[in-house]
Amino acid sequence: MGTLSSPARRRVNAVSALLVAPIILFIAAVKALEPHAYARGDIRYDQAFWIIGFLAALGLAAALMVGSIRALMRDRSDPPTLR
Repeated sequence: MGTLSSPARRRVNAVSALLVAPIILFIAAVKALEPHAYARGDIRYDQAFWIIGFLAALGLAAALMVGSIRALMRDRSDPPTLR
């Protein structure tokens, strides 16, 4: 099996990031909305902890999606090279 060239590797990485971002959001949403049975003094008992965690995951997923869409658009506009 041959190795991927640099533009092909960037394209694979961008598509992978584009596919992983919704999975991150789904896991964060499920974790934030599930019932929690922590002790009253524990920070994980507070709903704000889970909301802040979800917002952080939302920011990460948005950054991944925007970065990968930009990379895919940049690759599409670059002229192909023969190697």
